[in-house]
Amino acid sequence: MNSYTSELAARHRNKLHVAAAGLLVGLLAGTVIVCFRLAIGQIQKLVRVYYALARHNWLWGLSLIPTVLVLTAICTWFVKRQPMISGSGIPQVAGSLGGRLKFSWLKVMLAKIGGGLLALGSGLTLGREGPSVQIGASCGAIIAKLLHRPISEQKYLISAGAASGMTAAFAAPLSGVVFALEEVHHNFSSLALVSAMAGSVVADFITKKILGSKPELAFAEIVPLPFNQYWIIVLLAVILAVSAHIFIRVIIGGKKLYARLPVPLAVKIALPFICTLAVILLDGQFFGAGQEFIALPIHGSQTLTELIILYAVKLFLLAIAFCSGLPGGIFFPLLVLGALTGNILGTVLHQVGVLDAKYILFVVMISMAGHFAGIVRAPVTGILLICEMSGSFEYFLPLVLVAVGVYLLMEWTGAEPIYETLLDMILHNKSEKAVIAAKNEYDDGILMEFAVQHGSAFDGAEIADLGCPNDILIVAIKRGGKELIPRGNSVVHGGDYLVVMLAKKKQVEIIDWLHSRCEI
Repeated sequence: MNSYTSELAARHRNKLHVAAAGLLVGLLAGTVIVCFRLAIGQIQKLVRVYYALARHNWLWGLSLIPTVLVLTAICTWFVKRQPMISGSGIPQVAGSLGGRLKFSWLKVMLAKIGGGLLALGSGLTLGREGPSVQIGASCGAIIAKLLHRPISEQKYLISAGAASGMTAAFAAPLSGVVFALEEVHHNFSSLALVSAMAGSVVADFITKKILGSKPELAFAEIVPLPFNQYWIIVLLAVILAVSAHIFIRVIIGGKKLYARLPVPLAVKIALPFICTLAVILLDGQFFGAGQEFIALPIHGSQTLTELIILYAVKLFLLAIAFCSGLPGGIFFPLLVLGALTGNILGTVLHQVGVLDAKYILFVVMISMAGHFAGIVRAPVTGILLICEMSGSFEYFLPLVLVAVGVYLLMEWTGAEPIYETLLDMILHNKSEKAVIAAKNEYDDGILMEFAVQHGSAFDGAEIADLGCPNDILIVAIKRGGKELIPRGNSVVHGGDYLVVMLAKKKQVEIIDWLHSRCEI
């Protein structure tokens, strides 16, 4: 491992470097994603007017045919040129950090922005948040390359970009940091935390400076559920777990169905445009990701049947758009579907006389966190996200109860996390050449940190008894604020961080093995 000396020397001075570079990543990612958000908003305003004209004038209606053909042709070109822009982009980022995928970050970012503007701007049921994470991660990779940072540091800056992207998409810096570490980087090391926080702070400042600081879901009408009705949260967790299972089955099943369709890619991409346009012309409220559905309890005009129809149609439109391979995410739509699930349960309980109507909006709010925790399997992110989007930590306890409850139910039933499953499908469908290219991208060693969990295979074991393969060298043990030199009789404890030098050519297998030994 001839890069050992340079990597180890860089390790002792790179905290400041990582923090400084993280600030640059946040600056670039925040600026790009705010512009992305503004562009989507302006395009959607124009498209709404266009659809309204088409609804009432047959000449404008006829013009929709060439419009769909043009959208299909351009989006198909983007996806064919850069297949890694398909879907949300979050699995692709995680796959790259894990050494499983290799692609051109700059080309992917440009194609994601172009394709995302068309798909999201046209009113498809797709979210901007996943694409924002991939765009942010691309900004991190670009900054790392420009600064000629070592490979281990590049990964931290990519994670910082992902955190910045999440932050700029939601104006939620805490959620951005935790999501990047919990779902993308899969590691809470100090370097990952420092870089993610640096990027998120700058991205948050830019976002709020340009778009304003008012929380997206700051509803004055929210009335917290009284303690004597917290039993409803238990019932809600069960219902949300069922909805999460349905969501995962529909999305994964839809991806498999699309893959089996014996039709050209252009036909697959045309389907969501045609279906969504037909639904929007009949009912304009189905335009976009569906943020308006969250506030439905404020008006209280929907019947139970109407709410169920809204849920079913929105899930269908999401599945047909996302599974086609178009660039766009499931992040915000899954929150909307969680809100509708909570609204449905709240309406049922109100109709049977056990829940006052004024509490339904509160049930809707906490349902989003539970639905997110069940599908993404990142409960901490879900809890913090709703707190930040609502502008209050007043609902922290019920958010924890419902998110952890759904999370445990999904774990108990053996459901796979959505993004990990999507990554497995990408790897399965990806050309063998591209996957090998990711494995053989580097020839030397790479320095990484792994957190040892209490009760894991490594907890309480001596270094000599860990059974490490020949391609691993344990460089240091981080314990508290100290770095210990490992010896054969050194004992590893839960809470330690192992600083490991590993062979880049075998990083995929080694990282998987280390995770299996360090985690429970």
